[in-house]
Amino acid sequence: MATVEDGWFRGDLLGRPLVFGRLGWPEPASADGDWHLEDKPLDTLLAYWEAVEAATLAGWPELLEVAASGRRIPVGESRPETLSADEVLWHVMGHEVRHTAQRVQMIRLLGHTPPSLNRVFVLGR
Repeated sequence: MATVEDGWFRGDLLGRPLVFGRLGWPEPASADGDWHLEDKPLDTLLAYWEAVEAATLAGWPELLEVAASGRRIPVGESRPETLSADEVLWHVMGHEVRHTAQRVQMIRLLGHTPPSLNRVFVLGR
């Protein structure tokens, strides 16, 4: 999930180097390249994810400006379709929600109770 956020937000919307590269990991040769990181230790993956989240939060005002600009982003290197920057934001958020639900289901299938991920209850005071 972090690589999707990193690639779309930093690379495609903001045109900045990816957080991925800061860790010394080679970027895939193409957007369809292998972004799977199963060979990385969990603490390394968590550090990457936290760095991506921090970069997204820091860049959020600029991301919203890009979304309001009407700019269009190519869907892929070999495809003619484009998405509005606003659609990219929604795509990434939907992607993260979907995979979060998959992780919760996997935890349940392993016989454990996942933590509450409902922001209303996590952030409520």
